[in-house]
Amino acid sequence: MTPARTSRPGWTARLLLLALCVALMLAPQIRAFPVPQADLVIDKATFSLADGQDERVALPHIWPRSAGYGPTQARYELDFTLGDTPQDPVYITVPAVRHHLAGTINGRELIAVGVIETWLDPSGGTARRFRVQEGALKVGVNRIVLTLERRHGAVSGYLSTLYVGGTQMVVRDHWSRAFGTERIRAAAHAMHLVVVIALVTLWSGRRRDPAFGWLLLLSAANFVVAVPNETNLPPAFAFLKPYFVFALPAFSFMAIGLSMAVTGMPVPRWVRVSVLGMPLALVLVAAATGGPRPLLAFTSAAISICAQFTAGFITTRAYLRQGGWEVGLLAIPFFLTAWYGLRDIGVATGIVDGGFLFSGFVRPLTMLIVLVLLMRRLTFSLDEIDRANETLRERLSEREAELAALHEKERQRTAQLVREQERQRLMHDLHDGLSGHLVSIIALSERHEADREQIERAAREALNDLRLVINSLDIGDRDLPLALASFRERLERQLRRMGVQLSWSMENLPEVSGLTPAHALSILRLLQEAVTNALKHGPATRIAIRGEAGDDGAALLVVENDGRNTFGDGKGHGLDNMRRRAERLGGHVKLTPTHAGMRFTFTLPTALPEAAA
Repeated sequence: MTPARTSRPGWTARLLLLALCVALMLAPQIRAFPVPQADLVIDKATFSLADGQDERVALPHIWPRSAGYGPTQARYELDFTLGDTPQDPVYITVPAVRHHLAGTINGRELIAVGVIETWLDPSGGTARRFRVQEGALKVGVNRIVLTLERRHGAVSGYLSTLYVGGTQMVVRDHWSRAFGTERIRAAAHAMHLVVVIALVTLWSGRRRDPAFGWLLLLSAANFVVAVPNETNLPPAFAFLKPYFVFALPAFSFMAIGLSMAVTGMPVPRWVRVSVLGMPLALVLVAAATGGPRPLLAFTSAAISICAQFTAGFITTRAYLRQGGWEVGLLAIPFFLTAWYGLRDIGVATGIVDGGFLFSGFVRPLTMLIVLVLLMRRLTFSLDEIDRANETLRERLSEREAELAALHEKERQRTAQLVREQERQRLMHDLHDGLSGHLVSIIALSERHEADREQIERAAREALNDLRLVINSLDIGDRDLPLALASFRERLERQLRRMGVQLSWSMENLPEVSGLTPAHALSILRLLQEAVTNALKHGPATRIAIRGEAGDDGAALLVVENDGRNTFGDGKGHGLDNMRRRAERLGGHVKLTPTHAGMRFTFTLPTALPEAAA
């Protein structure tokens, strides 16, 4: 997934990207959260930590460093005065609180509203709203007792100002958005899972691209750790929570590997080793020293922050040198993670005032940018495919044009070869047929007692044979009916002069394909010879010629006459020549007697062979 080489970004693009990054970094300090429109604001409380001494504090309040590390509990007592008992339901809004919060008012439990702690670990900060039970309030001084419990880690507790009001406060309260935090994080987990599935699909098809492998590794590992870390684990697995902080360096070194792969840089071996080596080393140190300690947790966070800054600088440098806004966009979550990590360390230790840890909110932004990056790379890949397809189409068109030209040349050469073969066959037929007739005419004319009728008959036979050859020259593939029609026209005139009756029918003749001039000449010669023999040996007074379809679909040409055996004893050379000629056409001939004379049947296939003599 090496970025495409584009022009270097201008100053406008650089400034816009820088402004976006800085705005996201400073958003928690610039944008103040809206204050609920409450009837009563409580900003003073009596605070005690782990059965320690009470002290009066102002809200918002951050636990002191004496809270130490690990599970602990703090107690807040807040008093307020009512002039009369409210008739409408009363709600208490806590805009920001860290850790698990529960409470009572005048000894009666406060009912939490809209809390889905399954999807949210409140140690990172959340908002809470409680409903006061009916009859719990009284005229005069009312006391709220809140218990803030830290179950693991070293993040200090935090309690914001409390706001008391009725239904109208709930309706107008912009903090209602904060009460959807649990649902937002559940949706973020779902979106994260979708991204992981998409990356698995992409990586399975593009394993040779290291960027998809690093994206999949980072997203999948982050999902596996983030879901249990940001949700409430069952008590049996709660001891794992403090160890999740040691996974932070793994994600950060994955970010370095991703930034290098996306920018086309080779990922060094030490980065790959650090992905598992650094978290494993921290876990081993924690196990050897009796469990996770604040110093190890801060060390893990510091390593992660440095690695995230490194990944951000790598992508930023590539963006400034090579271009590609998607590379510059990828630098934003790296810098935000590092910046919010620094801020969260200050918030967790009480150095920085704030109710929320913002590192967890960078993850949905990171997934969004990853989706944008994937879509960008997918678009780039599709553009490459389109360009490749266009190039292939152009080359294919060129090859098709070349093949068409070659095919045309080959067709012309083949046609010329076929014409040459047809010419040779026709010359052979002219030599065997017409020359024989001419020799006979010459021989008869040289006799002193030459018979004029014999000379005339030989000349007519030569002329008929010549006409057969000439008419066959224009015959096409399926023009057998046309050739037969021309033959009939000549035959009728010949038989009419001789006083012979002709019956002709070709309606039932099947279509014959593959016909060439040589084929046509051979078929007409067979019919001509069958008629000649019927006149010569019959002598016939009636001749019937018809076309039929055989039982196997073959084409039949049948010549019947009322004469005697038209081939003498059937053993002469005439019938043998006709059989050989029919075999060259892929057919055969048959001579059978009938009650009125003789029948000559010529069977030929409906698809003639390519060559015929």
